[in-house]
Amino acid sequence: MTTRPIARLTDARHPVTAFLAKYTSLIGEAEDDQGVHVSAGHATGYLQALHDTHQIDADTLERLRHLVEWTRQNRIHELDGLPVLPWPGSPNVKK
Repeated sequence: MTTRPIARLTDARHPVTAFLAKYTSLIGEAEDDQGVHVSAGHATGYLQALHDTHQIDADTLERLRHLVEWTRQNRIHELDGLPVLPWPGSPNVKK
């Protein structure tokens, strides 16, 4: 599962983005495509609300949206039996 690495990519103790760790965990634990898409939609909506209320800036919004999309895509790959993609910039990514 991808939930453990995701937890390291999000700051669950940060008061503004604390729920993002929950949402990314829900994506990683979803048992079907529909669950993945619903959880990813909730995460994206949460991020947009943070941006709309000026709690995160545009750069942070895009970075965290990328995290949600990467998480969603990897969970879909896992459910389909395909290999998961390493986080961009990790030592596992070939340059």
